[in-house]
Amino acid sequence: MDVRHTGAGVGLMGTLKNCGKVTGTKLSGWLIYRHDFSLMLWNMSALLAFWSFGLLLITLNDKSMISYREYGRAI
Repeated sequence: MDVRHTGAGVGLMGTLKNCGKVTGTKLSGWLIYRHDFSLMLWNMSALLAFWSFGLLLITLNDKSMISYREYGRAI
């Protein structure tokens, strides 16, 4: 980012973070309105489990690549 546009860049990042907060709240409210509170909780827990599983796979893949780079191929 260009030094002259640092304020605009920081403002854009703040806007994107705030947009995520607003979207999550609106989505939760819509799910409660359309369905049921328990269904909303089940949906959010499923999304959290899916996200956590993906993060676990990425972490394990990065660790295996780091050990391969440091020690070479396993015999």
